[in-house]
Amino acid sequence: MTIPTNSAQHLVKTVDDCICQSELLGLTETTALLRMVKLDIVTRANGISIEELDLFLFALETGARTAEYIGAPESLA
Repeated sequence: MTIPTNSAQHLVKTVDDCICQSELLGLTETTALLRMVKLDIVTRANGISIEELDLFLFALETGARTAEYIGAPESLA
């Protein structure tokens, strides 16, 4: 399901405001859930599937591990 861009922008702004408030109140778990909501809205608004998001995250994780390996001291490489 996709969300019209103008509706998505309004929702993202509302969720961003809620994220700020939950951070100020120290509601760590609530903040994390709201960030997931924001990600869901943005991906739907841009027509990004869960599979595409999973592949993107996999690529990021793989790149991060590779960068750590490359940056390791020569004695560990």
